[in-house]
Amino acid sequence: MKHPVRGHYPILLFLLCSLFMLSVLAGCKLRGSNIALPTATKATVAITMQNREFETSEPLGILVKNTGSADVYALNGLSACTVLQLQQYDTDKKVWVAADRCRETAQPRVLVIRAGMSEPFTLAPTSSGDPNSWDAGTYRIALTFTTHADGKAAAQTAYSPGFTISS
Repeated sequence: MKHPVRGHYPILLFLLCSLFMLSVLAGCKLRGSNIALPTATKATVAITMQNREFETSEPLGILVKNTGSADVYALNGLSACTVLQLQQYDTDKKVWVAADRCRETAQPRVLVIRAGMSEPFTLAPTSSGDPNSWDAGTYRIALTFTTHADGKAAAQTAYSPGFTISS
């Protein structure tokens, strides 16, 4: 006589595995965020992040690469006085706002990003409430550039993929 459950082992195994996968996927929601993270733009300048999630006390590791065959130009004086602008998503207004502004009073300068160049950047934690900590939230990095040093060419903006900062 056959065992009544033995013939159903493949189905039971499939159902248990499916239930496990659904419970894992249900827990994959991004910490502290209900919005979908933006993807990186496809531009001459590519911006990649060291991680997709950071702690509030963790520095941001960023790589900027000019993937084009010509030099591009950008103004410094933005986040940490670099060419990069850290932007935070304002969930109330549903817009991206500049964060981590440059605190120096020096006049911004045009910097060249050579064709094929890769340049790492690190932004140290800072916020209006705590100079050693980021505010929790959803972020991205923006870099506005032109193809001419005199700024007469139309500006383009490259964005990093979105990332979260949480405590």
